[in-house]
Amino acid sequence: MRHKIFNFILTGLFFTLPLYSQTSGLLTFDVRSEKLLPQSIWTFTPKYIIAAWITDNNNNFVRSLYVKANVRKQHLVAWNAASGGNVVDAVTGATYDSVGSPSTWTRSHHITWDGKNTSKVLVPDGTYKLWIEQTSANSASGTVQDGPVYSISFSKGSTTVHLTPGNQPYFTLMDLVWTPSAVPVTSVTLDKDTIVLDRNDSVTLVATVLPSNATDKTINWFSLNTSVAVVSATGIVKGIGGGTTKIVATSADGSVSDTCFVIVNGVSSSRGNLNSDFFDIYPNPASSVLTIRIYPLGSTSFIDVYTLAGIKVMSMESNSFSTTIPVNNLPEGMYLISVRNRNQSLCRTFQINR
Repeated sequence: MRHKIFNFILTGLFFTLPLYSQTSGLLTFDVRSEKLLPQSIWTFTPKYIIAAWITDNNNNFVRSLYVKANVRKQHLVAWNAASGGNVVDAVTGATYDSVGSPSTWTRSHHITWDGKNTSKVLVPDGTYKLWIEQTSANSASGTVQDGPVYSISFSKGSTTVHLTPGNQPYFTLMDLVWTPSAVPVTSVTLDKDTIVLDRNDSVTLVATVLPSNATDKTINWFSLNTSVAVVSATGIVKGIGGGTTKIVATSADGSVSDTCFVIVNGVSSSRGNLNSDFFDIYPNPASSVLTIRIYPLGSTSFIDVYTLAGIKVMSMESNSFSTTIPVNNLPEGMYLISVRNRNQSLCRTFQINR
């Protein structure tokens, strides 16, 4: 009984785990840190310090991105409170030297984030905050004013985000961009394996692309034999001349594809051409032999049998109005039979049952 209860609890926990997207990508943030005045509060001699970090929308620490402080990290009051001094995977370096005097000092910074936390795990999609803090010699002692801190909320997900916040007293020219990684197409599946057409008839093929959130779901279509059938940019297949071909649908990058086997019946009353009105196969379903009758002949006919996947499993010639072929070695299932002469071809489907 205890085992059953334990299994039930585990099952319940498993099915109540939250499901969320984790889109990979790159965040870039450019900012210019401006002069800190008055000099009586923030002294830049000889150094100044700056940090940037990520939190979730509830201000829970995710990761430090940029800590230019070295031994003076303790003066970054807000960053220390959020991160506890964690610099895992952050861009770190020595405290910046002052440039010029405090009244003219500025510096540009380029900061990036790969969407991961300190454990190198991609974080769930959602709203996050980028924080930036700069200071000089202030600390948590209360004797010196804390340096300025600014945060920007942004959405991490499958959509590109571009934010240009207005200038702040101590942070200007800010530009934040979240660029999701491209999601590749993993499969293309057509709704039909085989189609049989007469000349000038049309059938529309539908391609399903997975995953549904693929970045580029464009499908490229082409026919392996345009004298038999052509296909439009939207998957409309049109019969042109008697014969067989394949229609291929590929992803935009050509990495995955699917095919449809196409048979086009040639219809003509000209002497020597095959006439679909006098093309017969029996018995259908067949078990051991299949008889083919066709009129007129006019020349040698070539008989081919295909699986519905377009694989040729039998081929022979005939000069007779009626021809019997053995099918006892073929597995049960649906097949296509093509009869062609020098002018055209006709096709039929038949079933093998035993």
